[in-house]
Amino acid sequence: MFPFWRAILGYADRDDGPVDVLNDPQRRNPIVCFQQLDAPRPGQNRIHLAP
Repeated sequence: MFPFWRAILGYADRDDGPVDVLNDPQRRNPIVCFQQLDAPRPGQNRIHLAP
């Protein structure tokens, strides 16, 4: 899912943390973080946007 959002948003990778993070290269929009869950949850894919 990470490569999909990178392509759609036109963001760039940011490799300075324990989670996958995308940065807006023009610094106009917020960063987007991707975190893995400890256990798989079949049928419960979710997206949560937090300010």
